[in-house]
Amino acid sequence: MMQDSALLEVFLAQRRIRVEVPLQGFERVSDLLNSRAQELISGSMLLGAADLPGGSTQAGGEAREILIRVADARLVCPIVEPSHPESRRRERIRQRVVLEIDEWQVTGDVHLLDRVPWIDFLTAYRNRFLPITSTSVRFGVQPTTVQYDALLVNGARLSALYEVS
Repeated sequence: MMQDSALLEVFLAQRRIRVEVPLQGFERVSDLLNSRAQELISGSMLLGAADLPGGSTQAGGEAREILIRVADARLVCPIVEPSHPESRRRERIRQRVVLEIDEWQVTGDVHLLDRVPWIDFLTAYRNRFLPITSTSVRFGVQPTTVQYDALLVNGARLSALYEVS
């Protein structure tokens, strides 16, 4: 059964927002983001009072329509996404890496079909969203990190990649 929408946490330049987006017939969020049919993703953003001008820490419940330029999304975390059958998965080589995306630093696992030179790997993902699992995300020089099971990293925003031993 295909799900009609996905709940995402989207990391922009200076903030994170939660958005529900229609999947438009795609099975995975990465397929939607990597399709070049449109430059904008539309969805609904649930606003808390802290997101409103002069807001407090009390949570609101107002939903607003939002448009996000796909090119401006640094990271995307699928919070609720359709599950995929095990039969569609292929054996991959797991490699721990650190990725620098503007002020964001992501440490996590990439899953390679074969060992390839990093230059070829990054060239293949330069205009696509790269899936990373078992991630920790840190913003700027802040010592705290946030953990995620899986993230999609905008390859067009990637500044650096290096392996963790």
